[in-house]
Amino acid sequence: MESISLTVILMFVASIIIQIIGQSLWPRTAGFRKLIPTVISCALQAIGLMLFARVLVSGVQLSMLVPFAGAIFPLVLVFIGIFIYREKASVLKIAMLFGACLLIGVANFM
Repeated sequence: MESISLTVILMFVASIIIQIIGQSLWPRTAGFRKLIPTVISCALQAIGLMLFARVLVSGVQLSMLVPFAGAIFPLVLVFIGIFIYREKASVLKIAMLFGACLLIGVANFM
């Protein structure tokens, strides 16, 4: 396995963080009817996807990135929903989400 440079890792982390911030703004867009939160959310999503694409161009395999992103996004966004937007979540729901993320991580190394 090739080594991944620190720059690529930082781009991937920045991509994830920027996309999570963009997605966490979705409730504030009121279904994309409020202009300013919509523009900010869409811009952050575009920037995050651009960084993600740059990571892919650097040689990191899509089959490696997508599972990591697929595990991180729902986990972080559920916690944002619970702690910022005061959504309800059962312990079972959170445990199942953690379990699913763990399985995605394990599958990525097979």
